[in-house]
Amino acid sequence: MLSIIPVFGVYAGGNFVEQWALPLQFGALYLFVSGSEWTTGKPILWRTILIGCLGASAFLLRPNLIGVWIAIWTCWMVADWRSGLLRTFYLFLAVSAILGAVSLYFASHQAFSQIWDAAFAYNIAYSSASGHWKRIRAILRGMGVVQAWPLVAGSWVLALYTGAFKHRKPDASPNLLWPAVLLLPIEMALTGVSGRDYPHYYLAWLPAVAMLTGYFAWWLMHFTQQEGIEAVAGYGRSSHFRAASARIFLFTLTAGTALALLPAWQAAADRPKTKSRTFEVAEFVKSETSTEDTILVWGAEGYIYYLSGRRSPTRFFYQYPLVTARYTNDSLGREFVAAFRQHLPRIIIDTKNPLLPPLSTTERTGWQQGESGYSTLPSSMEPFFSLLDQNYIHVRDFSDWAVYMLR
Repeated sequence: MLSIIPVFGVYAGGNFVEQWALPLQFGALYLFVSGSEWTTGKPILWRTILIGCLGASAFLLRPNLIGVWIAIWTCWMVADWRSGLLRTFYLFLAVSAILGAVSLYFASHQAFSQIWDAAFAYNIAYSSASGHWKRIRAILRGMGVVQAWPLVAGSWVLALYTGAFKHRKPDASPNLLWPAVLLLPIEMALTGVSGRDYPHYYLAWLPAVAMLTGYFAWWLMHFTQQEGIEAVAGYGRSSHFRAASARIFLFTLTAGTALALLPAWQAAADRPKTKSRTFEVAEFVKSETSTEDTILVWGAEGYIYYLSGRRSPTRFFYQYPLVTARYTNDSLGREFVAAFRQHLPRIIIDTKNPLLPPLSTTERTGWQQGESGYSTLPSSMEPFFSLLDQNYIHVRDFSDWAVYMLR
């Protein structure tokens, strides 16, 4: 329960990339601790290969979701660098096999350049569009977005203290103490790479949160037992002192957690309003179009396609690639316009995204981008706005979203 509380505010309905990586992350951690013989023999071979396969799968979902595997590999190398090198070799074989098979599949369908462009070229440009301060701000934002952060931070300090004074380095036998200590800062750094603070990005922190809060619960139970804290941290105190200290520590973390939850409660109160608009737009689209019609969502709210059961006229079902610095170019703009002209959408929804110019002619005049680090639309996109002005009329609004329909 302690490990789930901190992510209530970032799950936001689910179906995010980070969600599908969670079974891979927890699976790798289970394999890490599931055996006691890690220094010799077959357990190294098959467990390490499975961990590598899971890591390659997470990498294919998104490259910065490999924090668990960095932590595991670090523990292996520090515990025993000789067996760590052997495990590294097995990891390399497993990762190469998975990535090679996927590459061959796309190459056989003449789509290797597209998967490379989507998985690497765009992600590199997307991340490089943010400065160092934005990356730091994204990490700090995670401390506020992840509910019960005081509990998580306190558990990390406790685990670090215990590890530093009792387990000065990872043991040869697997345990989750040092992976828990290592994983939280690793995930924080990897999440901050993009410089964006979308709440679902912080789902990747859940394995670290689960291990740390689980360790805290275990420590708290042992702290108040008769055998004393010396079994946990290496020194002794009276049972009354231990019990009182545990209550004070628990009260402090609980009070801090309650304060951290207040913004999340407010956000939960506002969320039904946003969901209501989304479903209203989807229902309107379904009532005014057929399944053969296309629609265009001008912005990043791609879930409208799913809710309405309608397709996008172009592969740019959201338009961030068209304004991403070091990625966008006139060729992409011409591709967008050609696909739009060939499959004129029945309906266009302008979500008034601050990165994109509004579709209203009057609102476009003098418009300025609402966030730095992005480029303006390529000049080759101008025919799109001409087609829009000639062929579409504004029919209604849903809150601040504007809906345009083909004449």
